[in-house]
Amino acid sequence: MPARVAMGEMSWVEYSGRITVPGTISSVPVGATEQHGAHMTTDTHIIIPTEIALEVARRINGIMAPTIIYRYKAIQRNGGGNHFSVTRGLDGNTAICLVSDILRKLARHGARRVLLFNGHFENSYFLWEGADLAIRDPAAIHIDKFEVIALTCWNFIVGDTLL
Repeated sequence: MPARVAMGEMSWVEYSGRITVPGTISSVPVGATEQHGAHMTTDTHIIIPTEIALEVARRINGIMAPTIIYRYKAIQRNGGGNHFSVTRGLDGNTAICLVSDILRKLARHGARRVLLFNGHFENSYFLWEGADLAIRDPAAIHIDKFEVIALTCWNFIVGDTLL
């Protein structure tokens, strides 16, 4: 039986044993709950990064943390907007603190390499800032190396897909 990769499906004992294995890469999908027109579900930006992170974790025998479903506010100019009843956004400082806190906890658990999979454009700068703050903190608790890479799902879309 293949090893489970979703943190939420593991016992704490299994997770503790896996997260500390040298070379293990943990991933954190980050999405958004918002409108996408009357024809689509509101969890589109949750499904995409979660499925990508899950597949990557399977292929590299990594660990996927639960998806962050709240995100930075939708920008009206990009077609979103906080006036839609389902759209839930965080203030910038809250988004930064959420990401930073999650990453610092992963570092304390034993993670040394983390991928953030962003599925919502407006999250980008807040993920980077949260990661930057989290990377500074592990040295204070005597962790020698803690790396975070923030990737956006649309960076992997090839030109033919967009046509």
